[in-house]
Amino acid sequence: MESVPKDVTDQLSANIGVRIVDAGLEFRDGERSTVLHPLWLRERSREAGDVDARTSQRLYPPQAIDLALAVVSVHLEGDALAIGFSDGSASNLSVNALCVDVGWATHVEKPPSPRLWDETPNPWPTSHWDSLATGNTAAHLDAIRAIFEQGFVVVRGVPCVEGSVDAAAAFFGRISPTTFGGVFDVVSEPNAVDLAYTSVALAAHSDMPYRRPVPGLQLLHALANESPGGDSTLVDGFAAAAALRLADPVGFETLCTLGIDFRYDIGTDAMTNTVPIIECDFRGEIRCVRFSPRIDYAPNASRSTLDHYYRARRWLADRLNDPMHIATFRLMAGDMMVFDNHRILHGRTAFDSTRGVRHLQGCYVDHDGIHTQWQLLNRRLNVDETL
Repeated sequence: MESVPKDVTDQLSANIGVRIVDAGLEFRDGERSTVLHPLWLRERSREAGDVDARTSQRLYPPQAIDLALAVVSVHLEGDALAIGFSDGSASNLSVNALCVDVGWATHVEKPPSPRLWDETPNPWPTSHWDSLATGNTAAHLDAIRAIFEQGFVVVRGVPCVEGSVDAAAAFFGRISPTTFGGVFDVVSEPNAVDLAYTSVALAAHSDMPYRRPVPGLQLLHALANESPGGDSTLVDGFAAAAALRLADPVGFETLCTLGIDFRYDIGTDAMTNTVPIIECDFRGEIRCVRFSPRIDYAPNASRSTLDHYYRARRWLADRLNDPMHIATFRLMAGDMMVFDNHRILHGRTAFDSTRGVRHLQGCYVDHDGIHTQWQLLNRRLNVDETL
């Protein structure tokens, strides 16, 4: 089992105890206790022959382990449990790592949880291009922490050169191409294939709910923003969904369970994704808000279901577009906003494209990018601190 940093050890008491119970292990830390299944323990073995030394991937299939496997011996050896199994195998498992796996401690590489906001966060989450470009690990971590906690960060001082957003994306993951390519230009144009490429105001929305999967992070870099109007808006969709859950539990449940068709069809390109507006994980925690009321179509459900649906969607639309809950700001040339498209809904005020240039470049990055960056940056920081 992988080692766990000292700050995890500091969360634990010294009163660790184990004993064999029902072929498994009762594992105790002070007054806390849990019974660990023998196969659960066996699968955490990192002994030679059980896992590949470089990748930590198991070298055996599930069928190789007897379902009747039992723990036959256990004792503490320093900070590890030496466990013997009925099939003759033995494993040394880190006590600290076990405490992380059972939920009694938090690994330093686990990303921070969302901090919901109703008004513009204070302090405003910002970073600077120079800090990222020169490899400042702490600044890089702070930028990614802001995305996990607040849902967005604004990076100042990004070079006003076309394609800079491509280079910036590397700090958060890899670009995920979509219908509009890898890097796309947001400018007002005739015969636009999306309202984003016009000068009209855009209410709070999430991008591309018709795609599978829905893009994770969105980056928008201002190369020029000289037109009157065109201010950017951001709103916390998780906070709005949480408020709906309290205000209208039945409506919230309907938005979590009713499959909605999100459709994009311009003749030369067509996509449909049938999913709920609000997605929760197995713990009931909100994980994605897909809100784009210009392209959503409810199924022909019962009258009562649709009554709940339209009421809840109206409530959510009011909440998401209430100025009291929206962060409104102007992207200046060189500013780039990075936000979680599953959580933060964005929009803009109308602008006059005849009175100045407004040119943004954007791209999308999958969610796993910042999770990987968070882990690797924390490891680098730990190494730097020990040098």
